[in-house]
Amino acid sequence: MKLFNADNHFKIMIDEEADEPKLELKPISAKMPPEMIDAIDELIRQEQYATRSEVIRIAVRDLIKQYEGTY
Repeated sequence: MKLFNADNHFKIMIDEEADEPKLELKPISAKMPPEMIDAIDELIRQEQYATRSEVIRIAVRDLIKQYEGTY
């Protein structure tokens, strides 16, 4: 397995056997209003995303992209 820095933001793990990149993920804790969590859960129920983590990762990525012009 190889690690490299992609776009100076995320470490990507490459499984040499599967040849598929995987993000190295670290847990965080965040507090949100219940309405926001309900909206996230609705996106998951509509099969737009698989997990709460995926929704939050994409939202943060898009926010960073907006301000830094990266990704």
